[in-house]
Amino acid sequence: MSILRKNILLYQYYEQWIEIYKEGAIRKVTMDKYKLTLNCRCINCKCCT
Repeated sequence: MSILRKNILLYQYYEQWIEIYKEGAIRKVTMDKYKLTLNCRCINCKCCT
């Protein structure tokens, strides 16, 4: 488990949130969607639609 830092970017917080609260608690398909969202950090991208 990662130690939460005070000054982090949203995607870094989201990554830690998944690791701490979601891994092992949700179905694989849901985890895949979370990870897709995490990997898609560009503005107006078409990869998530």
